[in-house]
Amino acid sequence: MKNNITPLTFCTLLGFFLLMLSPIVIKAQIVSAPPGGLWNNPATWIGGIVPGAGDNVVIASTVSVYPTSQCNNITIQSGGILQNRSSNSYTLFVNGNLNNQGVIQNSTYSLTVNVKGNVNNSGSMTNGTLSFTGTANQQMSSTQPLHVDNFVRTAGSGRILATTNLSFVGTAIDLNSDTLEFTTGTALTIDGGNLTDGVMFRTAMPALQITTDNGTHVNNFTIDSQEARLYGTLLVFGSANTFKHNVINFGTLKSQNNNSYSLTVDGNLTNNGIIENGAYSFTVNISGDLTNNGTWQNYNTVLNGSGIQNLTMTQPYSGTLFTKNNTAGRARALSGLSFVNTE
Repeated sequence: MKNNITPLTFCTLLGFFLLMLSPIVIKAQIVSAPPGGLWNNPATWIGGIVPGAGDNVVIASTVSVYPTSQCNNITIQSGGILQNRSSNSYTLFVNGNLNNQGVIQNSTYSLTVNVKGNVNNSGSMTNGTLSFTGTANQQMSSTQPLHVDNFVRTAGSGRILATTNLSFVGTAIDLNSDTLEFTTGTALTIDGGNLTDGVMFRTAMPALQITTDNGTHVNNFTIDSQEARLYGTLLVFGSANTFKHNVINFGTLKSQNNNSYSLTVDGNLTNNGIIENGAYSFTVNISGDLTNNGTWQNYNTVLNGSGIQNLTMTQPYSGTLFTKNNTAGRARALSGLSFVNTE
């Protein structure tokens, strides 16, 4: 009897047979039922299965996290609500990506969302904490202002990559010595929050535009951008803040009111707005060029560069002190200079 199975056909059949024997891992997608409910209740989910660490979740109704819960990717659809159970504060661990088109909010207490992947927000986020916990770079995009209480980076490697402009209202941004890098995003707005313990980075032009108001302050923070443009009012807290390269102030730059503080500008500083003291004194240390086209009236401005530092003024400097403290290099006037009540 003639055998019609060729070697190629045999190999194909064998491969198919072995594939059928191999375990296939498919992440389930679990969708919330119309009534919604508690995360740990099977009745909350279509099919009656409570999501686990490897499941992709779609929130199409109101789901309350209880107890501490986890999933892989999660999407909150328009009309969907993700919140904590109102009896206490709870945490959701997202091992993949978070896509919010609906509402993420607190319910009486606080909801913390820890994310290892990327975050995309086109809805409303007013919950307690959004924490980036991945060990690789994590992308962040948002077309709506974020009203979270805390925006935190907790991993020891990787960084947050802002792929859109970002806007925060009442948010404490704590990078824990990590970096928020603006890639395709070019603007940050903070209304009534703070920037703490980290680096804001942009590698190339156009300039990074930073708008702050309502008591927003920086503390132990570095702005590292080829050009940073400051708008609104920014308060400087502490004396471990550094702004690098070219800094242009269009708003008000001053020390916070509770003590005397200083700012280091490791580069050039152009003032088109106001630089002044808070309730106490404010010292600005500059290693590059100084240009004043506005009101400059802080306690002390220190030229500490080791090379030539060019000075240009179209408006007078009226700070208490104007100092050169590095014996190397020199200060070179490129225009007339005017000082009012300055030592």
